Amino acid sequence: MSVANENNSDKDIIKSKIFSKKILDKINKNLKNILFVEDNKLQISLINNIIKKTKFNIYNITDGLEAYEYIVLKKNIDDIKIDISLISLIILDLNLPNLSGMKILESMKEKGIDIPVIIWTADDNYKTVVNCIKKKGNAVDFFSKSDIREVTFEEMITTIDEQIRLFNYRK
Repeated sequence: MSVANENNSDKDIIKSKIFSKKILDKINKNLKNILFVEDNKLQISLINNIIKKTKFNIYNITDGLEAYEYIVLKKNIDDIKIDISLISLIILDLNLPNLSGMKILESMKEKGIDIPVIIWTADDNYKTVVNCIKKKGNAVDFFSKSDIREVTFEEMITTIDEQIRLFNYRK
């Protein structure tokens, strides 16, 4: 094999890897990726089991500061293998270790990050939830942890699907 042929084959390999990455990125953009920010392992297991039975992919972050770094600062997180730009919806607990969900919402609004957020909270004070939806930017709906038995899983999935469709329509 000549040197010219070796160089061409190397270029072909590089091109195919770039092409493959572009195809994978396009496929990933068409998937429905959800970020679930929650510190309670039981709640994480519950929601993950529901979501995994659907057409959605779910990624988890258990710490408020780590969620802030991923969502707002766009830093890579070891456990999450996709870029924040490929997330279509965030389900966000308000009471997180190291940084509150409320602060994350405020920062998202300040930075113009328009990913829809569904509040996931044990807070029975609906004023907090209304405040999130009206004043804090991206909050579009909420699920109460205390009412989860009253909310059917179908209702939850329907709400998630509707919000992702609206978000993708706006893109």
